[in-house]
Amino acid sequence: MVNKDNNVLLDVKSLFSGKDKYYIPIYQRKYAWEEDEVKQLIMDIADYAKLYSNSPNNEKKNYYIGNLIVLYNSATARYEIIDGQQRLTTLYLILSAIKNTKKFGCELDWFQKDSLIFDHRKDSDKALDSVFDGDESFSSEKEEHIVRIYKKCDDLIVDACTGVKISIADFVDYLLKFVRILRISLPSEEYSHSYRNHYFEVLNSRGVQLEQHEIVKADLMSHLSTKDSVEQYAFDVIWQACSNMERYVHNNLNVAERYIIFPNSFEGRDYVDKPFESTSKKYLIDKFDSIAPQLWEKRIERIKAYNAKGGHEEEETRQRSLAELMCDFSNGVVYEMPKEDFASRSNDEEVYYSTINFPNFLLHVLRLIRPNDFDIVLDDKKLDRIFSAVISKEPNKKKFAKEFIMNLLLCRFLFDRYVVRSKKDEWTLNRVTYYYDKKRNSTTVKTETRTFGEESKVIIQLETMFHTSTTAMIYKNWLQVVLQYARNNINKVKMSGLKDRLLQLAKVYMLDRYFLPTADQVDFMDMLYKNDLVPQHSLPDDFGPYINCGTQVPNFIFNYYEYLIWEEQGKPDYKFIYRTSVEHFFPQHPDEQIKVHLENKDSEGQEKDNLNSFGNLALIRGGDNSKFSNAMPSSKIDMDFIIDTSLKLREMSAMMDKNLQKKAWLDEQIMEEEKRAIKRFKAALKGSSPE
Repeated sequence: MVNKDNNVLLDVKSLFSGKDKYYIPIYQRKYAWEEDEVKQLIMDIADYAKLYSNSPNNEKKNYYIGNLIVLYNSATARYEIIDGQQRLTTLYLILSAIKNTKKFGCELDWFQKDSLIFDHRKDSDKALDSVFDGDESFSSEKEEHIVRIYKKCDDLIVDACTGVKISIADFVDYLLKFVRILRISLPSEEYSHSYRNHYFEVLNSRGVQLEQHEIVKADLMSHLSTKDSVEQYAFDVIWQACSNMERYVHNNLNVAERYIIFPNSFEGRDYVDKPFESTSKKYLIDKFDSIAPQLWEKRIERIKAYNAKGGHEEEETRQRSLAELMCDFSNGVVYEMPKEDFASRSNDEEVYYSTINFPNFLLHVLRLIRPNDFDIVLDDKKLDRIFSAVISKEPNKKKFAKEFIMNLLLCRFLFDRYVVRSKKDEWTLNRVTYYYDKKRNSTTVKTETRTFGEESKVIIQLETMFHTSTTAMIYKNWLQVVLQYARNNINKVKMSGLKDRLLQLAKVYMLDRYFLPTADQVDFMDMLYKNDLVPQHSLPDDFGPYINCGTQVPNFIFNYYEYLIWEEQGKPDYKFIYRTSVEHFFPQHPDEQIKVHLENKDSEGQEKDNLNSFGNLALIRGGDNSKFSNAMPSSKIDMDFIIDTSLKLREMSAMMDKNLQKKAWLDEQIMEEEKRAIKRFKAALKGSSPE
């Protein structure tokens, strides 16, 4: 019997096994997800599959992908999908690709074709039938999009699994058992028609669902004073300014707001000499209490001045937050279009790409101010739950809200100044100088200067070394180190101090994680907040098993090694980029016409797998792997567009160039490169081991 009325948490296998059947009604829009959205879903699942792949006793945690709003139709014994059809259809396409891709070797006998159908939309339904059967020849101008996305799914799955180094089998197992969706059943039968219409009215009037960070914001603001809206307005101004991670935080404030929040900052000097005198909780709360009435007063003053000139007769076109509307209403003011000078509106606006998104940044700030709470993980999919758990334990929630918003502002200021960002495919680390024109009452000149002058490139290399080692934001722990150091040394941050801290993190990563068995690896929170980046393990006598393991060598080991090369070679022109594929320089499967003998013996005559030796490996971009294919090294060294992406490959190519007659890359060269790597690792890590 179908459980039609209760809300049920379902795994993917249960969704499509045929026990319950779902149909997409004619009034729903067509399937519209693009490749980027499908790719993100697959990558997220792969990340979680990897994250819990080494869980003790195989105790994996669930990954929740949202809600499926349905209405049960007793006449057809099917669920009418009200909301969530894009997600559900995508899962159907992914399962079809897994089932039909022979190289995956996955049997999905339980997967039923009629578990999902389009109602009164024949082309769409035929497209689903085609992809289920693996018939890619289906052609319909109306529904070719479904087949097109289906065709991409197998490659997207392979790329995601390769990127996080898990097998297809592990991905499929996690997808079927631990990816969960909450099916919410609307009241059926006697209330079905009216309730469904009401639900759609709500969707149409409110637009998309609230993001988790908006829910967190509302929760924090609810603990502030509602008597006069002053505190809530100030909270909203700061939050909004911090939320756009692609611009400097001050560019999201108007001139008046910048002068209040960052006093004495626009007199032709370095952007904000001393924005914070202290980072203590009391100081930050007092600062909030000081700037809140100033922000409110300035707003009322500006509105009244504009209205006095007849501004109320003008049509209001500027977007307003809910907090602003409430403030206006409570004070009897009318809407206006203030003539504000935003520096961000200038023609020389600089737009950057941040290393993380805003929800993830919120978690970094929360972890910084509550370092002893080890339940704070950098998983923005759990943002609401994490914040709710922390807030519930706070004895004075009002103070906590003030403390958090001011730390958010502080950390955004530090983030802008000391965290690398991308601009036009280049990594930058800059500070800003503004000049203020008193006659025009506006900011007229903005210049950018490297935060640490020429030495900024050292910090850029170290931060991008960490950043490009993983794509998933849940692993961007290195940001904690940067923000913690800058926050603890406010107004006296030095390049040498930040460099030492990042290098120490790299060494701790190597000694307490990458040169240890999985069971002995130290958690990052322990590394930073318990051990203060003091390594707990010594450099092993033999770390060959951790670097001579072929494609299982972690990306970070390659990146750290290339940083050591970069320093040793005098900081040549080189930048870290995202690379996810471990390449065998001498191919694992050379062309059969080429007879090459690798003498798989070590110095003592023991069998040795030279192919999987670190001396034969390099990290390259995923797309470059197919270009290298099974070509011999003598051919690969001519592909400069790939060789130049890796300092290690550059060195390996140079070794071959020394022998112009043979241009060989065999046992001797592999062993030489491995010995050189071991020597560099020992030199860098020797003094870092615990006494």
